[in-house]
Amino acid sequence: MNSNRKTAIIVGVLFIMALVLFLIGQAIYEPILGSPDYLDNAYPNRVIVIIGILLEFISALAVILIPVLLFPLLKNTMKS
Repeated sequence: MNSNRKTAIIVGVLFIMALVLFLIGQAIYEPILGSPDYLDNAYPNRVIVIIGILLEFISALAVILIPVLLFPLLKNTMKS
């Protein structure tokens, strides 16, 4: 497998990982922070909220890595 194909596979995995982690993180803490009394519910469920937020931070990191990995690939194809 050449390096361009490996990079493309990694980028595809990052796309899927970013989507899945964001959806899981959102599903974990949305019922707690989306309720009208979220301040009363946030502290007793702080571990769940922290896990959800950490999953979204990992998702954000994956989103940041996608263009970083794609730049060398696309730079070679866009030369004029």
